[in-house]
Parts: sequence; structure tokens; C-alpha cells
Amino acid sequence: MIQRMPDSVEVIHERLKAFLLHLKPFLLGGGVDQDRLSQLRRLSDVRIRKFAIDRPRITGLDLCALLADPRVGRFDELAEQTGLLGKAHLAAVLPTLGEEMGTLTEACLTLQVAGLAPLKEQALGFVKLKGALAAPAGAAAPPRPASATLPPGVLKVLGSIKDLFAVPPSTLKAITLLAAADSPPDAVCAEIERDPALAALVLKFVNASSPSKTSSIKKAVVALGYPVMRRAVTTAALAAKLGAPHAEAGFDERAHWRRAFSIAHAASAVSKAARLGNPDEHFSAGLLHRIGRLAAAKAGMAGPAGAVGAALLERWRFPAAVVEAARHHEAGAEQLEELQIPREAIVVAALNLPDARTASGFLRVEAGPLLDSAAKAAEASVSELLG
Repeated sequence: MIQRMPDSVEVIHERLKAFLLHLKPFLLGGGVDQDRLSQLRRLSDVRIRKFAIDRPRITGLDLCALLADPRVGRFDELAEQTGLLGKAHLAAVLPTLGEEMGTLTEACLTLQVAGLAPLKEQALGFVKLKGALAAPAGAAAPPRPASATLPPGVLKVLGSIKDLFAVPPSTLKAITLLAAADSPPDAVCAEIERDPALAALVLKFVNASSPSKTSSIKKAVVALGYPVMRRAVTTAALAAKLGAPHAEAGFDERAHWRRAFSIAHAASAVSKAARLGNPDEHFSAGLLHRIGRLAAAKAGMAGPAGAVGAALLERWRFPAAVVEAARHHEAGAEQLEELQIPREAIVVAALNLPDARTASGFLRVEAGPLLDSAAKAAEASVSELLG
């Protein structure tokens, strides 16, 4: 029996095939360095194969993160901004090394070589001809439950936390609306505010993450934009599930968030100083890199922190950079040399090294002053979050 591909996977494949065909005159007209594109194709094939080892699933967003050039940008962000594809489509799991992965890889590499502005212009021209895509039905499905394929230690921790993967309908709808660029702001705010406790925690995370303070969800949505607010809402919803760790676990919640915010602020500063990409994405990866420790404390048991955190964040549909930052935050310098993971995860792991102040080879900047400044910012962030 032939198994039909999920709708979002079909959409990615057909939409990108048509877009790449639309690009041919632009590519052949000298708009792209064909030699460099060919070189990137060869290099990306090796990177993707290494990245796919031991991973039972790779989404389009994972691939976009892996193949992003921080100096240019990410294809998923360009696709969402222009209406070419939504992130909800790209969240679909791709058949490993199949045609769907091939078309998305080609689009990502073309962005690297052509540059953001020219490819954005081409994407807008394509959307004008073909129309923008609406988000697929069920785009923001509930977080995936823990899988039986996970190691027993991870399953034990995640399985012992009650309702860990149950998201209230209003929260789920808010996350769904924030994933679509054309969602009405009033509708987004209304869904977040349906749960006053969540709305209050979202504002705490927003104010703890930025020097600019806001007193309302509407002001936060307008000031920060949908992608940042979507991360804030999802982070707050997850933190609410993991709050109040067992006292007998000997877990210091304030110390946890102090360390998390310290690495988050440092990662954001590194991305700005070294021009490594989106500071907000670096911040998110840093903020949640130790979430496995918080989950284990909530469960009242020991567990492999990196594996627990990665499994939890993956099932809450966080981006690959955030997932891999949690999985590899304890990696040593030699491991970091070999790992094929998103740049944000490399930065977070490097900042966690015992000699992080001298890890300029990974960070491309001197880390010492940034870590000192981040530690001070973290104190203010923790006071904002926990009081």
C-alpha cells in the first residue's frame, strides 16, 4: 500500500519546485554565483548526512536552521515574511534525504549565495503570481507526547510530570495565531489574556528578557512582533508546567534562572558583536538550555539533563537551535569541534565551557567582558521574573 505524504510536506515540495522554476531566469541571468552554489551543494550534502545520523525526524525548520548563514538570514523567515511558505508548513517532518528535503536545501543555499534582498524580491514576485499560502489546518498541534523511542531515563522524568504535554485551548490558539503573520493583533491578545495567570507570566518573561518594560500584552505584541511573542508565550506556558520543583530535590530555582538568563544575555551579546544571526534566537537558546534540570527537579528525580531538555523542547515544538542547545550544553571543546549543530547551540555550549572566557575561537569575540555584563543583567532578570 502506498502511503500518502502529509499535506504540509506536499505543499513544501510542490511550492518550492514551482519557486525554483520561477527563479531560473534570475539564476541564469547572472544573479547568482553558480560556482559557489555548486560548492555549497557538495558541502551541504555532507552536513545534512552528518546531521541526520541518529535523528528519527528532521523538520523543514530544522533544515533551515542548519543551512542558515548568519550574515544573510534564514530561509524560513524569508518564506514567512513574503507569504511563500509559513513556518507551520515548514514544521512538518521531511522524509530523510528525499526530494522534499532536496528542494528546501536548494532554496536555503540559493538564499546564501543570492543574498536576502534579491531573493526576497524574487519571492514577492512569485507570491504575486501564485498567491500567498494560508496556514495549514491544525498548524499548531499540541506538543508531541513523549515517545517510547526515548531512553528510559528520559521517559521516566518526562512521564512523571503530570499534564506536561497538555496545553489549554486558549494558549494553543494564541501560539497558532502568532505563527501566522496576518493574524489580527486584537485576536492574538484576546487569546493570551483568556488565561490571566499565563498572561502575567508572559509579561514577566518579556520584561525579564529586555531592558524595555511593558505593562500590557498588547504593548508587548506591538513592540516585539509575533515571532518573539510566540517564543515568550511558549516559554511561559512550559515554565508554568515546570514551576514549583520538589523541595527535596535540593533545587535552587533562583540559581537556575540566574544561570539561564546569564547565558541568554551573553549569547545575545555574542550574536550582536560577532554578527552571528538573530540575537533573539540566541537568547531563547540560552534561556532554555538547562530546562532538563528544571524538569528533573519537578519530577523529583535525577535524569540526563541534556537528553531530557532536548526531548522536552522538541515535543513543545521549539526550533532546532533551542533543542540542540539543550542537548549539547555540556559538550566539551573537542566535541564542539566535531558537532554539526545550529550556530546558536554552538554559542550556548561554548559559553558553558569551563574556560568560556578564552573560547573566542568558537565565539569570534572575547567572551570575558560579555559574560561579566550578562551576569549583572541576569540578576535584574531574575528579580523581574521571580520577585
